[in-house]
Amino acid sequence: MNLVVDIGNTRVKAALFNKSGLQHVNYYQNTVQLLSDLSLIQQAKHAIVGSVVKEEEAFYEALNKLVPTLVFSTETIIPLKNRYQS
Repeated sequence: MNLVVDIGNTRVKAALFNKSGLQHVNYYQNTVQLLSDLSLIQQAKHAIVGSVVKEEEAFYEALNKLVPTLVFSTETIIPLKNRYQS
């Protein structure tokens, strides 16, 4: 399974996906709450994190110790072309 984490302005969303799609979604008040949910994290073989808030290096490092983690940013190379103008 793959763990997808979205750190927003008001909450943190975490979802588990497998080959057939979305399997489970949880919502958290902050990244500390998410890190304490080991039953969710331990199901993942890989994780990807996207965030609209200031970088959370301590969270990224802590999650990466539990599961290999990619931080998705404007620097992440993906096979899609962004045609958004602004």
